[in-house]
Amino acid sequence: MKKQIKRAQALPHKTKNCSKRGCLTEGGILMLSNIRNWGNSGGTLLPAGLLAKAGLQIGDPIEVDEKNGVISIRAAEPKYTLAELLASSPAESVSLSQEDTEWLNEAPVGREVTK
Repeated sequence: MKKQIKRAQALPHKTKNCSKRGCLTEGGILMLSNIRNWGNSGGTLLPAGLLAKAGLQIGDPIEVDEKNGVISIRAAEPKYTLAELLASSPAESVSLSQEDTEWLNEAPVGREVTK
C-alpha cells in the first residue's frame, strides 16, 4: 500500500521559487523526486547542486538513516586504519620509551601467539 502524503506534509519548510523539480527553502534546497526501482532496492537521483551544498562528491561514502519516518543522508565519518593514523602522526608521538622497547623484546612467558 502506497503511503499517501499531502503536499503540506511533503513540503514542511517555508518554500519559495518552486517548480516541478523542487523548491528553494529557507534552509536550502528541497528537491522533489520519485523512488525508482534499483535491483531489489529503491533509489533516487541527487542533483549536483544539492551534493555540492552538502559537501559531497560522486563516490563519497555516505550514511543513510531513518528516524520517525524521515530518511536522512550525510557524509560518512572516515574510518582510518592504524597504519594511516601512524603515518599521519608526528614521529615523536610514536616513539617508544625504554620500558616499552624492553617489554616488546621480552620472550613469551605463556602461550602467546607470536609470528
